[in-house]
Amino acid sequence: MFQTYVLKIGLYNYLMDKELPQKLGLINFWGFVLGAVVILGLLACYLRLIFMPLSTKITFLADDGFYYLVLARNFAQSYQWSFDHGISFTSGFHLLFGYLLVFLYKIFPGQLQFIQAALVAELISFMASFFIIAKAAMRFQSPIILLAFSLLAVASSSWSAWTSLVEWPFVILFASLFYYCYRFTININPVLFLFIGIFGSFARSDFGLMPFCIFISAFVFYKAHKNRLLLLQSGMTLLGSVLGVIAVIIHSLISTGQIVQGSALMKTFWTEVGGKNIEPIVRLVTSILPGNLAVDHQLLHTTSLIIFALFGFTGLVLAFKQSILYLKVAHEQNKILNIILLTGSITTIIAYLIFYMFNSMGIAYWYTANFFVPLTVIIAFIFFQLNKQKLLTSVFYLACTLLIAFQLGVIFKSPHGLYTWHNAIMQAANYISEHYPKARIGCWSAGIPGYFAGENVFIINVDGLMNNDIYTHAKKGAFLDYLKSRKITYIADWPKQIPSCARLSGYMGNDFEKHLTPIKTFPDECPQEFFTTYTIYEFTK
Repeated sequence: MFQTYVLKIGLYNYLMDKELPQKLGLINFWGFVLGAVVILGLLACYLRLIFMPLSTKITFLADDGFYYLVLARNFAQSYQWSFDHGISFTSGFHLLFGYLLVFLYKIFPGQLQFIQAALVAELISFMASFFIIAKAAMRFQSPIILLAFSLLAVASSSWSAWTSLVEWPFVILFASLFYYCYRFTININPVLFLFIGIFGSFARSDFGLMPFCIFISAFVFYKAHKNRLLLLQSGMTLLGSVLGVIAVIIHSLISTGQIVQGSALMKTFWTEVGGKNIEPIVRLVTSILPGNLAVDHQLLHTTSLIIFALFGFTGLVLAFKQSILYLKVAHEQNKILNIILLTGSITTIIAYLIFYMFNSMGIAYWYTANFFVPLTVIIAFIFFQLNKQKLLTSVFYLACTLLIAFQLGVIFKSPHGLYTWHNAIMQAANYISEHYPKARIGCWSAGIPGYFAGENVFIINVDGLMNNDIYTHAKKGAFLDYLKSRKITYIADWPKQIPSCARLSGYMGNDFEKHLTPIKTFPDECPQEFFTTYTIYEFTK
């Protein structure tokens, strides 16, 4: 059944149908062509990334991605979820990607091979999401939802999240599968929805907010659709998400002795220190919206935003009017189902904005994962209304074509990734591995040092994301006591980052540098405000 609804997509045959332009109309056919161009373009860009030299590739990969690689490698070798070879234990990762990487490490244990295998897994996952959305577009006989998904996918922040070696594409995969099955497979066995929820929570522990919002939407509009199956399917997905979270809690309890994930506790502490702030989350969500160009040219960027904002406003007005009409026609089940998904998606966006406000100090690009598919549905609904207006349709498709061509060009031509400073960290990691065998070295950004030096050296994560022990010390303001108790004799990080990072680890003063003596520096080839010279320090209390 899974094959029937998900894998047998036939996108190639669909697009190769010679009568397709006549069946769809030229404009709609062009929309499918644009979607295919985005799929092939992103595939080419990602394959290029996989075969780049390591010195270039590492500028695309997030330091947090190396947390996953180190944890999986250590678990494959010792069957302990520990970043630092047993000095501390951690539950600060998501199970699906973590265990998948353990499996991949068993097959590809080489340092470079393992990175490439992880990238291939991420590539397959996101391409699978694309094909599920393409199948939905074919079921609609309209390219609108594929076009909406494509416009989000070519955003520069989406590219950064996809190449970060974290859970991002797997969350989108299960969200896409949930929306597709809910919209198109009324008679499907509800048990499938249970498993979507379980594996969605394994992909990311907060996945359950999405089916919860869809369930609430289906419940609110029950009088309009009177279809208990819609409640059952969303309810089963929600139940699966809850069971998945329970499994995550049990896993955390067994592996670390703690119920709550250590990284979640630490991020809560960061928010206590830095304060709640919704602005970073709003800025993150808007970074993947159509019209947000990856360009420093202010006039071009502003013009693009204005054009797509006008399209969005016009579409929202039309969508609101159409939604009222839909709700007045109770027998139109598919239209009511569209309204359920639309209102559920809007509620999902709001719910995650509020939820992530309590983690505003730990927001990163890959947090867009839970917003991605709900935003696709909302944008598709807006585009669908625009597509009915003949005057707007041609202008709209022209704008989409130019935007996609521009964004794909930026991605493909980029000589390096976002993290240009990672080469300096890798050089330092190799130096540490050679000159400080068996030393205990504390790092805030510990992923790259842990991966490239961690087999010979004890790289200890001191921000608490990969170290459940530090939370209790941070809460007491006893960061120095923690460093001493773990016999950490060196610190390695960026000098301008250290004061704020030490504060987030529980150091109450503003003079942490007085405990550090510089030993060796590694200048960044492309220095930025906070990333100039990576430094190894000797630590003394």
